[in-house]
Amino acid sequence: MPVSPAPSCLLIGPFPEWDEVERLLIARGWAVGRVESGAEAFRRLSSDRDLFAVVLPREMRDGRAENLLVRARGLATRADFVVLGPPGRPEDRASLLADGADEVLELPIAPEQLVSKLTLLRDRRRLIDDLELVVRDPRMLELLERILRVGPLKVTVLITGESGTGKEMLAQAIHRVSPRRDGPFIPVNVGALPETLLESELFGHERGAFTGADARRLGRFEMANGGTLFLDEIGEMSMTSQVNLLRVLEEEKFLRVGGSQSIEVDVRVVAATNRDLEEMVRAGRFRRDLYYRLNVVHLRVPPLRERTSEIPLLARELARRAATRHGLRFPGFGKAALDALARYEWPGNVRELRNLVDGLVALRPETPIEIADLPTHVLHGHAPGGTRPLPALPPDRTEAEREFVIQSLLALRAEVAAIREMLRNAMPHGLSHNESLDYMPRRAASPVYPTTPVRVEDADPAASLKDLERGAIEKALRDSNGNRRLAAETLGISERTLYRRIRQFGLADEVF
Repeated sequence: MPVSPAPSCLLIGPFPEWDEVERLLIARGWAVGRVESGAEAFRRLSSDRDLFAVVLPREMRDGRAENLLVRARGLATRADFVVLGPPGRPEDRASLLADGADEVLELPIAPEQLVSKLTLLRDRRRLIDDLELVVRDPRMLELLERILRVGPLKVTVLITGESGTGKEMLAQAIHRVSPRRDGPFIPVNVGALPETLLESELFGHERGAFTGADARRLGRFEMANGGTLFLDEIGEMSMTSQVNLLRVLEEEKFLRVGGSQSIEVDVRVVAATNRDLEEMVRAGRFRRDLYYRLNVVHLRVPPLRERTSEIPLLARELARRAATRHGLRFPGFGKAALDALARYEWPGNVRELRNLVDGLVALRPETPIEIADLPTHVLHGHAPGGTRPLPALPPDRTEAEREFVIQSLLALRAEVAAIREMLRNAMPHGLSHNESLDYMPRRAASPVYPTTPVRVEDADPAASLKDLERGAIEKALRDSNGNRRLAAETLGISERTLYRRIRQFGLADEVF
């Protein structure tokens, strides 16, 4: 990694081990400062924006660690805060992390162990800066620490996670913290290549090996010699190609297609997939021996919906980069818009967020992005009033398929409405005063939306009729651009009933 200025560390409070900790830090190239209280530390943080780390006890002379953590939020400091305290409950540690601590360590702790942890935090920060990452979630921070530990070792790494979570970025991180950082990083999308071309792509071919091979071609293994080969979508590889890959991993040599001379390579392999390889092994679609060979170290990337604390930070940073790229001045997001982004499920993960933010910045380059500027599907998934979110589709589904799910739910609602209307006609006296049926049409009507046969598996089995009704009303209002008369006709209900339902569901202030 590139050489950086000497990191600075601030030690707070009278602590018996501080002398030894300071000696070890200085020996490792740190600049060390010491203060006695939280108030002194806050003044130092206010004036020194280049502090790398702050180490403080849970109980300081003038207050608890939480007080300093909360006050430091308003400062433009990027220092990592390490809190030392007696063994406590897991919820105490979670509370400190939520307040802004980057690490919570239990006492007693050996000075060497503390210094090693600070060194790891320093390397993690440099890696984050080097790759221009936005990381706040504790699981992602722990993932980066594991990368720092495994990077220098020549072991195969398997990265798993949903599409769009940034698996290739983590593969690049592994490469950059390894002794191979000056060698090539060669990515291969295995899923994008048919089996007939994959072998030539990986191992190369000799001239005349097949029709059209008019010259020798180096494969990706040779290109990556002395560096890292990243095999993305490894779960898409055919059984035949799996055998060939396993042989290269075991022997570290191969033949070009049409060749007779073994070629030895020194390559570190990192593989990634969004599939469940263990399930594929059980089903006989992935070789067990190859799985074990790839899965020496396993890194799972959590989806974006599991690290919602990062979404506002990511949105701001992605918007800043988009504005810089297009030469625009971007004033930021409104709080309600950021809250809505944090509530959305993000089936496409960071890739979906990046594409959305790029479009928002392009459309609103001079004014803050407010909640009304967000796409309907983002708001519909978590609309105000506690509506149930739409089922999160796999990332490879299209927007048309998402719309089909919505239409299916509306069709189901319409069929239920028709059945209730039949019951009303059959028992007019028993049902005429049932308020829950006031919204139903007074005459038999065919469903409005079932242009496609309803697929029961696309409906949310936990959704209530109330949820479906609200979704149908929102859909009709959107399709009619807020024209309530037209929406009522589409739904087969009276305008009076539609107005009553709008008030009941809190939709009066919605923008359609």
